[in-house]
Amino acid sequence: MLFKIKCKFSHYENGFPVVDVTVSDDKGSATIPVNVKRLLTADNTKTRKGEKRGFLTMGLSMSPHKTAGLGNVCTSAGLCIETCLDETGLGSVFRSIHAYRAAKTWLWFNDRKLFWEILETDLARATRKADRENLELAFRPNMFSDNQYEKFPAFRKLLDRFPGAHPYDYTKHHKRMFSSSRPDKYHLTYSRSEKRDRQAVDCLEAGFNVAVVFNHDENHLPRFWNSFPVQNGSENDIRFIDPPATVIGLPMKYGRIKQAHRMLETGFAVTDPSCKPMIVA
Repeated sequence: MLFKIKCKFSHYENGFPVVDVTVSDDKGSATIPVNVKRLLTADNTKTRKGEKRGFLTMGLSMSPHKTAGLGNVCTSAGLCIETCLDETGLGSVFRSIHAYRAAKTWLWFNDRKLFWEILETDLARATRKADRENLELAFRPNMFSDNQYEKFPAFRKLLDRFPGAHPYDYTKHHKRMFSSSRPDKYHLTYSRSEKRDRQAVDCLEAGFNVAVVFNHDENHLPRFWNSFPVQNGSENDIRFIDPPATVIGLPMKYGRIKQAHRMLETGFAVTDPSCKPMIVA
């Protein structure tokens, strides 16, 4: 990991917690106070692509796995711990991004009641914005986490409160895909990882979709994976409109070349011999 994070609660200001987040990297460290007033944002490049398909997409970004030092929000994680997209793009540069994600993670573990209240306010605000722009609202509560929100009554109440919203996520919890407790409208795409091909095929055979990371750019993705059709997952992030039993092809992304080689060595990223690779192993 490029960044190390420590969170310390400071005080409540106007009813919202202020969390002092110290973010350290090889260039030093900085302590950034964050007043957690909002959870959902629309500042992700990929989620913004959904507007072309008629959706305003909001996402909730926490610090992945155990990086905030508060608990584990990715309990089925594998190699993705080492290669998480949390530290790519602007996340590889700005400490403030990690401070805000960590502060939201602090709220999840330390003031769950307020967490749900803020999320409800954010969804109401986002619904009004979507209506003004003549868009449908989609929201992804796990941008870098993998919380099983369907287990919480408060989340289910939010889905009833905003029936027009489309909640969706990627997940590495295999059993979660088949759980009868998950609301039908909460769309999940199984995220295939190293040594879990059997689980991925199980999902596809059941009609679910599976995201697969490929060692190919979006112009050189294979047509099929394990006999199931592959579609380009980079065009947008609106996974709930994908046809069933489809492989969502995601070109490999990495912050450092060492990460890319690690993905290939472990089988986290798939190379199809018939397609032009991004990196030759």
